[in-house]
Amino acid sequence: MKKILKNNIKQKVRCKIQKAKSKLQYPNSKEQRTNFAICCLPFKFIRCLPFKFIYPFLFIGICFLQFAFCPFINAQTLQLQNAIDLSLQNYPSIQQASLQTQQQQALTNTATRYEPLNVNSSFGQINSKVFDYNVGVAQGFKLPNAYKAEKNLLNQNVNMATSYEAITKNELIKNVSISYYNWLYNWQQYKLLMQTDSIFADYEKVATKKFQVGESNKLEQINSTLQRNELKQQLALAKTQVEFYLVELQKWTGNKSIFLPPSSIQNLTEINLLDSAIVTQHPVLYSLQQQIKAKELAIQIEKTKALPVINVGLNSQSLDKGQPYFYGSLGVNIPISKKSIKAHIQSASIEKNIATMELEKSTQELLTIFLQQYQLQQQFKQQVNYYQTEALPMAESIIYTAQRSYNAGDIGYIEYLQNVKDAIKIKMDNLSAINNYNQTIINIQYLINK
Repeated sequence: MKKILKNNIKQKVRCKIQKAKSKLQYPNSKEQRTNFAICCLPFKFIRCLPFKFIYPFLFIGICFLQFAFCPFINAQTLQLQNAIDLSLQNYPSIQQASLQTQQQQALTNTATRYEPLNVNSSFGQINSKVFDYNVGVAQGFKLPNAYKAEKNLLNQNVNMATSYEAITKNELIKNVSISYYNWLYNWQQYKLLMQTDSIFADYEKVATKKFQVGESNKLEQINSTLQRNELKQQLALAKTQVEFYLVELQKWTGNKSIFLPPSSIQNLTEINLLDSAIVTQHPVLYSLQQQIKAKELAIQIEKTKALPVINVGLNSQSLDKGQPYFYGSLGVNIPISKKSIKAHIQSASIEKNIATMELEKSTQELLTIFLQQYQLQQQFKQQVNYYQTEALPMAESIIYTAQRSYNAGDIGYIEYLQNVKDAIKIKMDNLSAINNYNQTIINIQYLINK
């Protein structure tokens, strides 16, 4: 009876494990399969143990670890284009710019707004002792040129809002790209430091064994432990940097999910543009051009204020309680003093000149930045080619040779550390060169609105 009870309990435990495993969605990517394998280790561990060692507390603890690792299974590898698409969909500044465009489009219907209708009346002994009345309505109309000028300005405001929307989109893509490659760069640094930690762990083991057998002094053992501890501090800092840029990416994308970076950092495609005139198509310059047009239309509106306003009226008049008669009225409102109108026209003209100078200044600045970034692209491209074709193979050879020589006792620990650190620095410099190159490409793409 006792044996049957044990078998029943064992079967129930295995059923719970199978149900928990069946809820997991087996991933497709290499990174997710690795995390899935780690996540399933507790179940494999349970199956390998004899049943008498499986207690409820152990089962609860393993299940806790299971659900602690499970969030990483569904974490997706984030590509740059995915991050850009999420940011364009979720970031508030894009939605805000779109609403501003809709607002200006709604205002275009206000161009033909007329003056309020004037209703006047008179009662009493108007023509004789008999009580009579006079009722009239009047409406003022501007000349057609005035309404047309206002309509043109309102349409131009829509174009300005659309250009601002393009600026917002271009800047958002740039910010997301910069954050993404900074995140990827720091992740690769973290991975390299993890590899270095493995090298220094082996160095610490060998140094400890040499000290125990009397082949080295205490100083070498202390140095190996010190190098390992310093590396742990660098790892902590690198991890913080990775988390920092991940949070920044989550801000841009509006998504709080845990993303996984790609397994390696790739070089962006080189941009070969010898004609710097393409910079003139930048959204900022286009927006300034639209502002100049808006200033010109504002001048036209100020000029229309000097035009007369036509008043048209209709009146009804009674006479000695007889049958009322009707008559119309026509008038013209003419501005007497045009001094203030001329002052407004002069002010609008100055604003146009200011916008024109701003366009010229911004054009020169963007052209200068483009040429500088283009030169930096060539420089960083040469550095990346050097590291990937020459320096990195030598760094791998240095580490391999230094490890074998130190383990064999051919070199001392000082020479070993110096060689290993030089090789790691080469790898770090390679990552830095790739990041600088990619950041330069991002800046050029921003300048040419690509």
